[in-house]
Amino acid sequence: TINPGARLHLFQGGQAVGTGLRFDDGVNQDWDITHGFGLRFHFGGELRSFINATTGAYTQSSDARLKTDAEPIGTVLPNLLHLKALSYRYKNAVTTEKTLGFMAQDAQKLFPELVHYSEADNLYGINYAGFSVIAIKAIQEQQQVIEQQQNTIEDLQKRLEILEKIILENQKK
Repeated sequence: TINPGARLHLFQGGQAVGTGLRFDDGVNQDWDITHGFGLRFHFGGELRSFINATTGAYTQSSDARLKTDAEPIGTVLPNLLHLKALSYRYKNAVTTEKTLGFMAQDAQKLFPELVHYSEADNLYGINYAGFSVIAIKAIQEQQQVIEQQQNTIEDLQKRLEILEKIILENQKK
């Protein structure tokens, strides 16, 4: 016998998609939330993300088999330099705790792929996890610049050594 100790207790009859909690609006594909060794979120039968039971880490599905039209991201550093990182408070917050982030409307101008508009709520939101990809891409771009600068420095050092050697030889004469 199941003796629920919570206000809402759902007994899942297995770990397969559809055996846990399902959201169905009659229009879109269904959202299924199942519990196994983590909390798994499926949309239309495909895993979209999960929360690891051991670590609590949130993982977004990224399997190559789920993707199409993959192509490299263009240069991001110039846009990233224009992005304003802010600290702020939410207007309706019960505490005065500040948080860090961006204004979605500002970010949309620079990285529209990472800003989403909810018509149902008439609000913009940001895919903050996506900015980790942008940050890594910017680091890669900076690394190319650093390597080019290092090559230039090494070349200039060699040329300077040659010039100093010539000057020393001329001074001896």
